[in-house]
Amino acid sequence: MGSIEMINRNLMSRLAATDMLVANVARQPEKEAIIFRKKRHTYKQFNDRVNRLAHGLMELGLVKGDHAAIFSHNCDQFLIYWYALMKIGAIMVPVNWLYKGEELKYIINHSESKLFIVEDAFIEQVQDVKEDLKTVKNFGFINLSGSKTPADWFDIEDLQKEEYPTDEPEVEINGHDIGLIIYTSGTESAPKGAMLTHMALSISPAIFQYHFNYDKEMIFLMGLPCFHAASLYSFTAIIGLGGATVVMYLPAPEDILELTTKEKITHWTWVTTIYATLLQLPELENYDFSSIRGGTVFGSYVSPTMMRKWKELAPGIIFNTAYGQTECISITNNSGEEFEKHTDSVGRTMLYAQMQIQGPDGKKLPPGQEGEIVARSPVMMKGYFKDEEKTAAVFREGWLHTGDIGRVEEDGYLYFVDRIKDMIKTGGENVASTDVEEAILKHPDVAEVAVIGLYHPVWQEAVTAVITPLPGKIVTPEEIIDHCKKSIAAYKVPKKVIIQDDLPKSSVGKILKKDLKKTYAETFNKQI
Repeated sequence: MGSIEMINRNLMSRLAATDMLVANVARQPEKEAIIFRKKRHTYKQFNDRVNRLAHGLMELGLVKGDHAAIFSHNCDQFLIYWYALMKIGAIMVPVNWLYKGEELKYIINHSESKLFIVEDAFIEQVQDVKEDLKTVKNFGFINLSGSKTPADWFDIEDLQKEEYPTDEPEVEINGHDIGLIIYTSGTESAPKGAMLTHMALSISPAIFQYHFNYDKEMIFLMGLPCFHAASLYSFTAIIGLGGATVVMYLPAPEDILELTTKEKITHWTWVTTIYATLLQLPELENYDFSSIRGGTVFGSYVSPTMMRKWKELAPGIIFNTAYGQTECISITNNSGEEFEKHTDSVGRTMLYAQMQIQGPDGKKLPPGQEGEIVARSPVMMKGYFKDEEKTAAVFREGWLHTGDIGRVEEDGYLYFVDRIKDMIKTGGENVASTDVEEAILKHPDVAEVAVIGLYHPVWQEAVTAVITPLPGKIVTPEEIIDHCKKSIAAYKVPKKVIIQDDLPKSSVGKILKKDLKKTYAETFNKQI
């Protein structure tokens, strides 16, 4: 069969993530799809730009299977670029915009990216390592601040001009083809590139509609970085369902409030710390939250007090949480009334997913017993790019081994216990940091907490809590310790409580425990 005939056969029945966009252009061409700053793209305008850029990228020499990186904050061009790449069967590699020098070089070189698109704010930083990026053939930039085109670089918008056609690129794409490589954070080793397929992206609308109340009337506020799987999966779901996305350059708290009111945002997705931070801002009563009907929260325990405060501000909000990883984004979900009944659970298995708890021998454990969470789902990554050994380590006996500890009760609810590496071993006992954090967060004057294990010459590790009080509130270490003694076992009670104004966080708002462990590493050596 000739190549043209193969493409024709493929086009008749393929599973390609970008075909969901094409379908909605036919259904609602003039409906807004993306809003970024003063730019508002309808579905037709978005698709036209994507197609022009796709043809422009092919003119540069990019072909199916090529890797192309991007180093940028959230913006409309980030999403246009991704969809253009997928339309020609190429693969986007988003780079964490907190990365510097060696980290940046590692991702680009390891991913073998042939094209590198960079936000103009980062060009100087990339210029410093440009000569070491051996696989990159072309450098382009996103002009967000009126910069001049540097020598040997091109403006990405130059490839979206009318000289390029808006016809759909005809490329053979299959469900198991890769549409995205996201590098996981390298807390213990070099980052690993999780390869995510068109099939995984294509079934996201069904999952998000079923579990997160997404629909064509929704207006989503995209504030989590676009190098994060949660943002990109959410976007494909919204495009598939025909909703709108308001893109935030950065998730600044005041901007979240302003945009929510102005654009009548219906859905949020934030880590717990952002929900808590927003409640601390002055003049909340001046903003309108009446449009919000979906609040996805992840990252840590959600206190009932915080939930009640948000329900007073946004009466229509339906809270939900989810559990997943970059390697398998959709494993469990807990939503609405069920979430309020089981606030300490991350829910039951999601659409298409299977999940169980296994012991060290790989056998399924009965309800109530703690072990490793393993999962199966068509949203599973295909594997780690160029790392068969690490892929084999997590893909065993037909399951993805998450490296997380949990338990499933008789009713099917999953309770996340801790990450294996975050378990604290103290005096011969294992302590889940999340157990202690949940206990501390029930104190009415605590805003945030991180519980870590620090080296101790007697206890091996000492349970240590680092706490941020609510604004205007004062708490003492002794008060927190007494509070803990009333609700958790003595061996779980912190040996030390540290009070500070804020906690170090990642670009998505997750508390960086590794930074706290480094800062306070000598705490108990100094005391004994």
